[in-house]
Amino acid sequence: MRLNTVHSSKYFNMYGKPLTDSQWGQDNILKGDFNDIDLLSRIILAEGGYSNIEQEKGVALVIKNRADSNNLAYMASEDTYPNASIYARVVGKSGQYSTADAGTKTAQEPRRGVNGNQENGFIDPAWKEAVNLATNIVNNTKISVTGYKVNGIKISTQKLTVNTTDNKLYLNQQLFSSYKKHYEAGDVSSAVQPLAFSTDTSSDVIYKM
Repeated sequence: MRLNTVHSSKYFNMYGKPLTDSQWGQDNILKGDFNDIDLLSRIILAEGGYSNIEQEKGVALVIKNRADSNNLAYMASEDTYPNASIYARVVGKSGQYSTADAGTKTAQEPRRGVNGNQENGFIDPAWKEAVNLATNIVNNTKISVTGYKVNGIKISTQKLTVNTTDNKLYLNQQLFSSYKKHYEAGDVSSAVQPLAFSTDTSSDVIYKM
């Protein structure tokens, strides 16, 4: 009965079917080989993981914001890849999403039912959320996510902050430990963009753990 419930669900029979290495990867994505919801669901799950749905929402917002920005810094060129959708050009851009690389088993073979129970139709909650978020992106439906706002993060013996005033559209997917590393190294020009660092201790710090 459980198997029949899962097999009749769109989360199983429409999205997330197992793919081989030769079927996945940036080349296939940029050829326009994928349904947008299926493609984004795989990336959201692989980037966010099975254990943190809030993190999946952060990933979804980044993808949505990058697609909305129409900025070639965050997507492959339409002229070069005319058959790829704007979402395929975002996640397929070289160097942006390692989970788009062939060999990424979470994206290629999402565990669609492993943690499912009767309440969620025996579909894994993280996979179900990934599909729902991907659907919201494609349908341009609002996504709400919990962020963490901190005044004056203590890094080493200093109090330093991250100023996001000029980059409100973008959430950075780096973990706090990565921020700390780059901050202490004084690297503010590339690795931590589009967020910029500031030493104004009265500013707010916004980051996604």
